[in-house]
Amino acid sequence: MIWPDTHPFSVDRITLDQFPACWALRLRALRDHPDAFGQPAEEAEKLSLAEAMEQFRTRWDSGDNRAFAAFA
Repeated sequence: MIWPDTHPFSVDRITLDQFPACWALRLRALRDHPDAFGQPAEEAEKLSLAEAMEQFRTRWDSGDNRAFAAFA
């Protein structure tokens, strides 16, 4: 979905290719704003990128579940 010129960003599904950058952003957000999430940063940081990607593939992007992000 592309917004009008007044809001130059798009909201799209996160793909496996985009996942590493999104995961890095999530880890930063978990550290910077721990009260906004249900997962502690320490727990997420224990996962390797491959483990996090597998969780994304099986939990966030399967069945009826989807993950979206805003891209500028």
